[in-house]
Amino acid sequence: MIIKKPYAFIIKHFRLIHLLLLIPMFYLVTQTKEIITFFSEYVANDYTLASSTDVLSSLASNYINIFMYIAVIVIMIVLIFLTIVLQRKEKPTKFYNISIVYYLVLFILITVNFAIFKAIENDTLDPVFARLIRDLAMLIHFSQYIFIIYTGIRGIGFNIKKFDFKSDLSELEISTEDNEEIEFLIGIDSDKAKRTMRRFLRETKYYYKENKFIFIMIFIILIGVAGTLLYMNEEVYQRVYKENDNIASGYLNFKIKDSFISNLSKNGKVLNKDKYYVILELEITNRYREDHEFNYVNLELTINNKYVLPDLSIAHYFNDYGTPYSGTYIKGNTSNDYILVYEIDKNLINQDFLITVYSHYDGSVGGIGTVNHRISLEPTLIDENIISNNVSLGTNINLSNTNLGNSEFAILDYEFTRRYEYTYDYCLNSNKCIPSTGIVSIDYTSDGTNKTLLVLDYDLSLDEEIPYMNVKKSFKSVFEDYTEIIYQLNGKTYSYKVTLANPTSYDEKAIIKVPSEIENADRVELVLTIRNISYRIRLI
Repeated sequence: MIIKKPYAFIIKHFRLIHLLLLIPMFYLVTQTKEIITFFSEYVANDYTLASSTDVLSSLASNYINIFMYIAVIVIMIVLIFLTIVLQRKEKPTKFYNISIVYYLVLFILITVNFAIFKAIENDTLDPVFARLIRDLAMLIHFSQYIFIIYTGIRGIGFNIKKFDFKSDLSELEISTEDNEEIEFLIGIDSDKAKRTMRRFLRETKYYYKENKFIFIMIFIILIGVAGTLLYMNEEVYQRVYKENDNIASGYLNFKIKDSFISNLSKNGKVLNKDKYYVILELEITNRYREDHEFNYVNLELTINNKYVLPDLSIAHYFNDYGTPYSGTYIKGNTSNDYILVYEIDKNLINQDFLITVYSHYDGSVGGIGTVNHRISLEPTLIDENIISNNVSLGTNINLSNTNLGNSEFAILDYEFTRRYEYTYDYCLNSNKCIPSTGIVSIDYTSDGTNKTLLVLDYDLSLDEEIPYMNVKKSFKSVFEDYTEIIYQLNGKTYSYKVTLANPTSYDEKAIIKVPSEIENADRVELVLTIRNISYRIRLI
């Protein structure tokens, strides 16, 4: 195979090459100017995004694109060839060597800036670091003009030292050697091949010594390109996030704080024998000043390449894990906790679970189209294997191992009656209240003689920090959400859902309408069930 050395071509088109080199240089100037503008506004707005101009999930792709990398690589390749030619002609190469180093540094900084933009998508930068990046970006940006000016001067043939337009092409002196053919022999003569190989290695060694700097630059460029491609593949396009990793989606950030799989409602009842439910505890953050809606449909549960969307209509069964998201807007500069619930078939509970998050669409030239993030889940399984605890009347129950946190509950005493009197303060205004008496009784017109009142003397202390308190905060909700009456009569067991008959003005005791036959029962229990943990308080 015979090829020609490129030196003559490069020398002949020396000026034109410099003028063409200005194109990627000017492109990089415009792109780095946008980076400076962003960081200047970011610092000026107290390290927040003041408007919706920049979408969090697409910051990195908005300011760093593949053409910036291509431009830098093209510039460095051209500069390397120019350096080789000038070294061969024993001409000064100082400017070109400095240029190669500069654009190598610029290549690295572009990658660093990409990582910084990804960090901003997920969190706020440290103020000192943000200012440093801004100042460094300005320094790198304005330095480019020096290389652009010098390259332009070489392109038009202006001689700075002599201050005239005399061509310096003649000084390069195109020789026959620059245009000679190079022969590569391919054969199977072993002796000749060995001699050729030894000569090739020897000449390559000498050539490497003569052009050591150039080879080092090429090696560093290759390492930089390979490292960038590896980083982009592993940390951006193919990265699988974990729970508690920050994710940018649209204008908002969120993270999955925890996940669960259960077929139980909050009171321990099986919701559907053929279904299970995946519950996500989310922290959603709006780092803009404007309010934004969280597009929950962008979070798809992926199981065996099948996609399941959140179901808002069933989330209230799981409000002990958090506040169900209802499509409300997330206020500016706030962070809120919500839950999302997915319904799946029972036979899928042992599969791998991924949340596929639509981030944004990059439709720009060189863009990658739809950008999605994947989050691996490690959900805790909570099923109908109820942990039952027998508790005596008057015993204080610590609920720290349940979703009610550091709450405490106790039934101190009980009584059956058809008419219960209680006292309360009737307030005419904020300054004057009158002691009054109220009555709760059986309505014989509707209840007949089949109902009686079970009055429970209780003690309840609710943990103010639990998610349940963001939804329901009263003693009444605890009784009605988590308790039931179970009694045995004539060898049969009955269960009765608790519904309190308390008026709004009275909460010292819990008043429950129950079947009158319960007074003749052999055994009566109040059962407190929170998910898969149950406490059976024996009354009779």
